Amino acid sequence: MKRSMGTFCAFLALVFLAGCGDDDNPVGVTPIFSIQQFPIKVGDWWQYEVTDTIYSFTDAVTVTRDTVMATVVETIIYDCIGPGCPSSYTRIEFDDGENKWSYGAQIVADTLVIAEFTIIGWGTSAKSWPVINWQFPLEVGKSWQQGAEGTNQTTVLTRGEIDVPAQPFADGYLLQWQWDGFNSISRYDIWAVPEVGIVRQYFGESCTVCSQGDFTSTWELIDWFGKTGISR
Repeated sequence: MKRSMGTFCAFLALVFLAGCGDDDNPVGVTPIFSIQQFPIKVGDWWQYEVTDTIYSFTDAVTVTRDTVMATVVETIIYDCIGPGCPSSYTRIEFDDGENKWSYGAQIVADTLVIAEFTIIGWGTSAKSWPVINWQFPLEVGKSWQQGAEGTNQTTVLTRGEIDVPAQPFADGYLLQWQWDGFNSISRYDIWAVPEVGIVRQYFGESCTVCSQGDFTSTWELIDWFGKTGISR
């Protein structure tokens, strides 16, 4: 299924630590999610089951299901001018069996940015995959703006168990990104697990001036590079 690009969209990960725990930090749970725990090395991959639902203005409902592979394929070096300017980005390729599209990832200080690259001819990006701008370390209650005040905000809502087709995970972080656009209201709920990545995400868009009505998309992890204990 071909996925079209919508408005700016938002991505990933954490680590399991063994040891003694307490009420605030039980065994196997980390109190914060650091940028070093974000899996973004060449060779990393994730496989998702994707369910998209379109609710038209005529009350018709269209449901499509795909399996999508996301693979970190290469790091690209380029000339960059200016203090603090990054000199490379990592390309993530998505493949649903019929179409391929790419996003690029950069880490600058404690900020991770993952964005679509249609502007340089890397194919059509997924409407339901987010453009991420995460400010690390992540911890419950932390919130930041990605755009104009009050219209484009990301919040770390909670930390806890999350069960997806791949397996249940004991410790995940739930981030919510929501914004009010010119003709739509959109929201992402993204579950990220240490050293695994995004394990589940829900995207919902309510569009008031579109050729279609509301749109929802759910991505759930069914397999990933580290499932069999292979170390990066």
